[in-house]
Amino acid sequence: MRKSNMLRRVTAAVLGLLLGASALLAQNIKVTGTVTDAQKEPIIGASVMQKGTTVGTATDLDGNFELSVPEGAVLEFKSIGFETRTLKAAPQMKVTLVEDSEMLNETVVVGYGVQKRESLTSSISQIRSEDIASTKSPDAVTALQGKIPGLMITQNTGKPGDFANTINLRGFGTPMVVVDGVVRSSTKTKRQMYFKGMEAWGFSESGITYDNDLSVLNELNPEDIESISVLKDASATIYGLGAENGVILITTKKGKIRKPSVNVSAMLNLSQPVTPREVESWTSFMKWENAMSDVSQMGHRFSDEVIAAYENGDPNYVYTDWYGSIYKKFAVNQQYNVSLTGGNETVDYYIGGNFTNDNSVMRASNYGYDRYSFNANIGIHLTKDLSARYSTSFRQSTNRSPGSYDAEFNLLYYVYSSNPMVGIHPKDNPSHYSNVEEQMNPAAILDQDVSGYYRIDNKSFNNNLELTYEVPFLKGLRFTANGAFDFDRNKWSILIKQYPLYNYETDVVEGWFREETQYGENWSDRRRLYGRAQALYDHRFGAHNISAMLGAELTDLLTSSIGADRFYGTDADNWLYTHDTIDQGLKSRSSNKGTRSDSRSAGYIGRINYNYAGKYLVEVMGRYDGSYWYKGAWERIDNFFGCGTAELRDFRVERGSDWADADGRPVRYDVWTGAGWSDHLPISCTVAF
Repeated sequence: MRKSNMLRRVTAAVLGLLLGASALLAQNIKVTGTVTDAQKEPIIGASVMQKGTTVGTATDLDGNFELSVPEGAVLEFKSIGFETRTLKAAPQMKVTLVEDSEMLNETVVVGYGVQKRESLTSSISQIRSEDIASTKSPDAVTALQGKIPGLMITQNTGKPGDFANTINLRGFGTPMVVVDGVVRSSTKTKRQMYFKGMEAWGFSESGITYDNDLSVLNELNPEDIESISVLKDASATIYGLGAENGVILITTKKGKIRKPSVNVSAMLNLSQPVTPREVESWTSFMKWENAMSDVSQMGHRFSDEVIAAYENGDPNYVYTDWYGSIYKKFAVNQQYNVSLTGGNETVDYYIGGNFTNDNSVMRASNYGYDRYSFNANIGIHLTKDLSARYSTSFRQSTNRSPGSYDAEFNLLYYVYSSNPMVGIHPKDNPSHYSNVEEQMNPAAILDQDVSGYYRIDNKSFNNNLELTYEVPFLKGLRFTANGAFDFDRNKWSILIKQYPLYNYETDVVEGWFREETQYGENWSDRRRLYGRAQALYDHRFGAHNISAMLGAELTDLLTSSIGADRFYGTDADNWLYTHDTIDQGLKSRSSNKGTRSDSRSAGYIGRINYNYAGKYLVEVMGRYDGSYWYKGAWERIDNFFGCGTAELRDFRVERGSDWADADGRPVRYDVWTGAGWSDHLPISCTVAF
């Protein structure tokens, strides 16, 4: 009787626990909502967390989120540059984050100048060095991931030093990159002409392509960056051609008035394959394979004698773990930084150095990326009113990978298709590679001495000198002159070798991998000269604040390349390869190539800002460009005009079609229009014609 009562009590307690747990689960609610800023723009990547827990999510590209939390839970909404909000969870939520008030008085780098954040009328995002350094990475692109609203970054490969990242700003395309006031991304523009019957010709919108080279952004050391601003919409029009997708402004670190300080940092990280491989034992696999054959009424693939030999560890039977032979469990990557910062009232300086080593998860000595970089920035007050600032940087990088066009794409296929009953090398000759499957051996592809190599060497040297003169007799007026000299040299070299593969048992040649040996080399140089002169004025008259900028700039870009390819034949009589030099190979099949291009552009730029009592803000900017793309020195001109007011609400983008005027001059209009009304007209527009 006592046992029966005890059993009832235990049963009742278990049922009570189950009912209580189900009641707790029933109290969870599904929370969906949208996070926007004060202009109703969605905030991408905003953190939504249940307070006091690790339960949370992040907003998507449209600012939406979805989360399951207990009823009555408190949610925290955070995003860089905005004040944190704490709200009680509800099934439907619309959350507006406001900018951090402490950030409103900070200066923000804009096109050809700086402004206070509180006086901005356009969509501009900025992050500081501490935000960039919070993510340790070998390149600046990865350091930006998820930190700037509207900037979408996709990493297309994990290959060391490849930096095959795709940057998209608000879905429109790749932005322009400006470093320390100089456009350092190469922009190429092509327009496709179309005809419409016998009418005037025009340009097809779908035929306009812009290609921004982001190599300068990929090669920058994140530790040398002071701030990054992203110009969107009308604010980017001041840069004219090539800036229709926005502009990324990078400002490198400068010296500070303080005692000299040295900063040293080291980073060591481990990377591993995305999909670690865990497989059944080889003998178990053979048994399962035979069992499957029994089901399909087919003959066994593996005999009982072979299975028994493997189970007993017979040395005459080999098992090769091809995945483990090709892929490491992890790769070691390292990065070292050292910097010196200091200065006084006369001179300030920043000097930084970096070494980055990024290795592959594949077992290959010739698969990796190394970079050395040096950056210096020195400011000098020459007189009371005249100051100078000189910045220089040097970067040298080497990217190494196997000498095979398909190694990155097909190596995993080769691994899984290789016969594990064949060793990497013939039984009695470790200097040869076995013919595993169809004249192929994955391990041989990764051996530089056997298969060859693909190598990219890059050297980059950038210089910038800026003079600033503060006019003593007119407060707020200053003149600046800026000159830059950049030089880049790249060398691509690839050696693809034909090599024999041997029978695993007899060490006799069974076939050759590749039809023939070939070697190619390509050199390219790029030299940029840049000059700019500006007049800037900023002064407050009571409640009225006026700032203006007028300038002119010139750019001369010279690029050249030369290359050659050599082949070494397919038979014993012509197989001549001894060294990877151009002065070898078959003369009958040699090929040489070379290009040279000199491009120039010039433009006038201007901007006026008006601020009344910090409430009413107006900004008007314009640009007048001349380019070598058009016939004659200044016969074809592109003009860019932008204007903006404060409190812009929910603007949209409308693009008109491209067409030509009576003189055959291409004309293009881009108009941004605000929606809704307030106590003043909330319109921002940009027109290019």
